Amino acid sequence: MTKLLQYFGSLFYCDGVQVFEARDTIGGNYVGVMVGDSQGGPAQYAIVGVNPHRLQEFRLGKIDLGSIMRARPNKEWFLGSFTGEETGSFEVVAEAQTRDIPTEYFPDDGFLLSMIPQVDSASVLRESISRNTLALEITLESSTPSSDHRIDSGILGGFLLNYQSSVKHIYRKAASALADVKYINRETGPLLDVAVPAMSGSFRILLIPSQQPWGLFKSSEVSRALDVIDEFLLDTSDPQQTLERVRKYAGHAASSFVRLIKFLVESDVSLSYSWASPDRNDVSVRGLSRHDAVPLLDILSNTESLNVEKVAVSGRLRKVDLDSGAWNLLSDDGTKYSGKSRDVALLSNLTSDKVYVFQCEEVVEEITGTGREIRTLYVTRVSH
Repeated sequence: MTKLLQYFGSLFYCDGVQVFEARDTIGGNYVGVMVGDSQGGPAQYAIVGVNPHRLQEFRLGKIDLGSIMRARPNKEWFLGSFTGEETGSFEVVAEAQTRDIPTEYFPDDGFLLSMIPQVDSASVLRESISRNTLALEITLESSTPSSDHRIDSGILGGFLLNYQSSVKHIYRKAASALADVKYINRETGPLLDVAVPAMSGSFRILLIPSQQPWGLFKSSEVSRALDVIDEFLLDTSDPQQTLERVRKYAGHAASSFVRLIKFLVESDVSLSYSWASPDRNDVSVRGLSRHDAVPLLDILSNTESLNVEKVAVSGRLRKVDLDSGAWNLLSDDGTKYSGKSRDVALLSNLTSDKVYVFQCEEVVEEITGTGREIRTLYVTRVSH
């Protein structure tokens, strides 16, 4: 029996296509695994049918290739090879196999993908040139089977909230260390606007700066944050090296990035992005697969002090509650500060209306559905 399948894409490539996915004429999904050649001829592949949900789990690195092959919907499998590669099609020239797949055809145990959604760098460059500003294109791949081609609106909205928060905090941290502080954008709103919410044919989002670029070459302040995110995602397969890069931005910048990674892991989403700017000669491309995101989140979440933002506030003590550990200060310029104490002994001998300096750790507790961040100051030391 000859079966004709449509090549749909390479899943693993090393000196040739090692693993690929394909579709038949009625939309059935298949995975092909290279098993050798036919007497020096074209490479041969063992090809099995696969449930679309399992295929997507495999694409996201959640299950291994051996499990895909063993869990095929029926015992039938094929041997085949590419033909007419220039047309993107191939035939599986084989009769249905009734015997089990030979052991030597299976990959090594634990063969997992670390796939990142593909980005079109030429597309974002065109957008940047045509709009004469920085353009950032983000591609998401969810756990929903690719054949269904849909994404949960909560995931899409939640990603944007977390990404905008990360860009804002990283931007402030990066910009505050530079001499040209007069350009620092201290707005509390997002630094990016959605220009195209969902491009046709994919889950791609186009973002542009919320403020007009400045300077002769149309430079954008957002590039400060994107440069840092590029640095964070330089080599996500090495969590320890990534930790060292993130550690330099300890505080809100690091914690917002950790929240973003946590959201991607909990939502079963892989991320890739590309961005271009009129003042840059190249397009920056980065990505994070779920396979790499899980160990990265583990090491970032369990590193002490990574999320600590140290803040000093001063003013007259207006209120202290030893039962709850709550306190309020009023500065000379009328600014009100309030917070808590994990150790109420720090507050026990304070005098109302006296001026104090509170050394605090500021923690962003949560991002609500509106994108509003809930911050809490925890006092760690008190001085006059």
